[in-house]
Amino acid sequence: MKKALFLLMIFVVGIIGSMTADAASQRQPERDRGAECRVISKSSAMRSVASRIDGKVISAYLTRGKPPMYRVKTLSKSGRVRSVSVNACNGQVYG
Repeated sequence: MKKALFLLMIFVVGIIGSMTADAASQRQPERDRGAECRVISKSSAMRSVASRIDGKVISAYLTRGKPPMYRVKTLSKSGRVRSVSVNACNGQVYG
């Protein structure tokens, strides 16, 4: 009985160890994909925002992060200044 329990415990530990190694190997390509990101130009980010707002684009700057983002400042016709985020890898506009 003790021998069977011991073998079962070794089996379970082996399975858990392989699952942990598989999870670590799956996360690695995710980091590599971030390194392969081709950053779009600042003017492209500004054009993306300008096509979605009713106002003017004032300025933009790139923030380094994962993923890198452009912060684009806009001025509405009513005079309100807003900041919009643009994903620098794919051009997706947030907010």
